[in-house]
Amino acid sequence: MIAKKINDDPTLHKPTRTWVESTSLEIREKLAKFGLCIVSSKHTVKELWDEFLDKYEIRTYSTWKTYIHSRRLFELFFKRPNELIVKLTKERIEEWKAFLLADGRFGQPTVAGAIRRTKTVFNWAKKQK
Repeated sequence: MIAKKINDDPTLHKPTRTWVESTSLEIREKLAKFGLCIVSSKHTVKELWDEFLDKYEIRTYSTWKTYIHSRRLFELFFKRPNELIVKLTKERIEEWKAFLLADGRFGQPTVAGAIRRTKTVFNWAKKQK
């Protein structure tokens, strides 16, 4: 990355680019500070949930536990924590719902609650821009 910067070549080799895209936002911001990469405005699913649980005002412990449970249900299907939020479509969410219902461990009320809380997370993210 440093050699590319010295030679004023903005392109990164695919393995390097993949590593940069999959690393944490904090590391990407540090690299960007030195001009070694560009921080994308795109965030991952993991970053979204982490940020929400860290900053959203959850009033009770039991409510916090329901969000943690919803995150776990979300991660059962969306197994790649570095998956970009922009790749989540309505169809993928419907696949997630069908996956949870077909699993057999979760009833309709549990699945509906997880979807409701996930919707809250996404609506919060939209407000945060």
